[in-house]
Amino acid sequence: MKYFTSLFLLLLMNSFFCEGAITCNLSKFESYAGGITKSSMAPCCVDTASYVNGGTTFNYPSELFSNAPTVRISLEENSTAYSTSQIFVAEITANSSASTTIRVNLVTTSTITEANNDEVTVHIFAIEI
Repeated sequence: MKYFTSLFLLLLMNSFFCEGAITCNLSKFESYAGGITKSSMAPCCVDTASYVNGGTTFNYPSELFSNAPTVRISLEENSTAYSTSQIFVAEITANSSASTTIRVNLVTTSTITEANNDEVTVHIFAIEI
């Protein structure tokens, strides 16, 4: 049986790139399985922050999520120079209904080190599905 899930977000796209207060809303979540469509509303949040050495923590409004949300991360390099010999890799080091902590590593051909302060901007999208 094929299973297809799609999200219809009720958020403006510029919310993903606004620094400041976390933006939270309800999104329509639709599941398709065996010709049956199930619709429900799911809480979600988007936020952006400059990376802080040791990990960047995003705190959610109290009681928004009843369980740890599914989190999607994107990174934006703050340097204007693009390097083909290094990449930034994000990992979730802690995730709960109250907050998510992201650690960013800089990977080169020979080393893996933690990113420096303000070296990247971290964007998150968290949704409870």
